[in-house]
Amino acid sequence: MRKVVRDFFALEVNDKIIFFLLMTTIGNIITVLFKFILGLYLSSIWFLINAMFYLIGTLARYRSIKAYQRVKKSENESDKRLIGYKNYFQNGMMLVFLGVSYLAISYYMFLRPAEHSVQGIFVYLVALQAFWSLGVSIYGMIKYKRNHNPIIAAVKITNFCNSLTSIVLTQVVLMDSFSDVVNFQYNGLTGMIMSGIIILTGIYMMIVVSSRKEGVLND
Repeated sequence: MRKVVRDFFALEVNDKIIFFLLMTTIGNIITVLFKFILGLYLSSIWFLINAMFYLIGTLARYRSIKAYQRVKKSENESDKRLIGYKNYFQNGMMLVFLGVSYLAISYYMFLRPAEHSVQGIFVYLVALQAFWSLGVSIYGMIKYKRNHNPIIAAVKITNFCNSLTSIVLTQVVLMDSFSDVVNFQYNGLTGMIMSGIIILTGIYMMIVVSSRKEGVLND
């Protein structure tokens, strides 16, 4: 056991990050199942779309981990950077797609707002998960802001965008549970704002990494 602990602390910083990402993927899968089941039970589009968003984000995280493993096995520096930039670009493209999809659903919910019946402990679990994921994602982005590994950066940004959709879901359940007079169109409006942030983030990622990728190809 001591040897395992020593080996872990002997890992490079990025290797430790990837290890923790792999471990927390299990928690993400549990979160997806919880929200999906609750969405079916409540017939809630918000819960179902949030579960789907998390599922796609989790699959993207796993793909990033596999890309990192390929980088570790490669001995060519140009190939390493190309793998990383390709993964970064793909994550940006995925965020644009998800952001547009979330925008469409948010607009639909803005036009046809719906009330939800989330009560008791589920309200607090949803809020706890949302603020926890947002806090962890912001902490990770700040702590590793000087980490120039594109794969690590892509995962951190994707996690942050995932947490934005959870904030919308938290607003949905809190307004439904604790407000006497509620305009449920606010949920759709907040969803559209978060969608805009996600789309712009994805576009920024694609633009930034495209120029860097061209530089590697021209070396």
